[in-house]
Amino acid sequence: RARVRTVISRLKPIQGQVLLMGSSGFSCKEMAAVLGVKPDSLYVLISRAKTRFEKEYESRYGRTE
Repeated sequence: RARVRTVISRLKPIQGQVLLMGSSGFSCKEMAAVLGVKPDSLYVLISRAKTRFEKEYESRYGRTE
């Protein structure tokens, strides 16, 4: 958990928000409304946030399978 928090703190705030909201069970429609983005833009934001999270995690802690 501490590792995940550390990595999320290194992301852009909106990227961290979208990952946390998604893992908390928010629907895409709900996330788009709360974040003030269009649903189509949200999908791009989620994809970029996941990619950035993975890269940041691997650079800090190495690849874990």
